[in-house]
Amino acid sequence: MHVINRSLAALSLLALTACAPMAWQKEGASPAEVDVALAECSQLAQDEAWRQSWEARWPPPFYDRRYMPPYYSLRDPFWFDYPSSAELEWDLRNFCMHSKGFRLRPLDHAGNGM
Repeated sequence: MHVINRSLAALSLLALTACAPMAWQKEGASPAEVDVALAECSQLAQDEAWRQSWEARWPPPFYDRRYMPPYYSLRDPFWFDYPSSAELEWDLRNFCMHSKGFRLRPLDHAGNGM
């Protein structure tokens, strides 16, 4: 019974730390610098994810717009390919932030990085 209680306590601690709020942090960076870097990386990631999607290549080069139905005459006739594009965008943003020296770390109860 003692082993079960210890295992339950360890599992509870793990669950609580997994739900901790996370924030991008860098030694010596102010919150304003983090916000600027995050906004820049988010925009770059969104642009790159769009470039890698099939929408950026629409219509294919062999299509002649003169012979296309009207709903194909627009540049983006279909929805963005969610969720794979959202996952790609998330990964690209995280890579950008890491390359700038930021790390995603849990916050303590006071809102400070650990």
